[in-house]
Amino acid sequence: MEMQIQARNHRLSETSRDYLTRKLERIEGRVNLPVDAHVVVSEEKTRSQQDRIVVEVTLRCNGTLLRGQRRAATVQAAVDALADTLDRRVAHFKSRAYRSEAAYRHGSIHSIREMEDPGAPEPDEDEPEEMELGRVVRSKRFPMKPMAVEEAVVQMELLDHAFYLFHNAATGHHNVLYRRNDGDYGLIEPEEA
Repeated sequence: MEMQIQARNHRLSETSRDYLTRKLERIEGRVNLPVDAHVVVSEEKTRSQQDRIVVEVTLRCNGTLLRGQRRAATVQAAVDALADTLDRRVAHFKSRAYRSEAAYRHGSIHSIREMEDPGAPEPDEDEPEEMELGRVVRSKRFPMKPMAVEEAVVQMELLDHAFYLFHNAATGHHNVLYRRNDGDYGLIEPEEA
C-alpha cells in the first residue's frame, strides 16, 4: 500500500502512525487490489474534547475513490470508527463491482432512468434580498477521468457525498450529480447561456 500521512495542528506519535498503518493495511487486504491511501490527521479547537481529533482517509482503489472521516478524543478512537466505515464502503464497492461485472457478462447493463425534472430546490421567497456571503476557505484539485453517469453514482455513494462533479464520457462536459430528498438522483448538465 502506498500511503501518505499528513498531520495538521497535531503531533502524530509513532504509535498512532503504526496503529493507523495496520488498520489501513487490513482494509487493503479486503479489497484485493492495489490501494493508494491519503490520510490527514488534524486537531481542531472545539468545545467538546470528544471531537478534537479528526482523521480523514481517501483510498484510491483501481481508479475508484473511497473516503471517510471521523472525529474522536484520540487518534486510535477515530481510526477505529473510521475503519468500520471504510469496511462498509469496501464491501459496498466490492458488491457493486461484482454486480457490474456480472451484468456486463450477461448483457443486462441498465442505465439510470432519464431525469426530466432534476428537482433542484427553488429559492426561498422569504429570504432577504441582501445576504452576507461566506468566503472560500478551501480549494481542492483532483484528476477527473471521463465516466458514465452510472459510474458517477457509484463513486458518489462510495465517497458518501450528497453531490459529485464528474466529466461525463457521453457528452464530454462536466456534470453534477446530486442526491434528491426522495432518494433518487438529479443530474445537472451545463448549456450555453
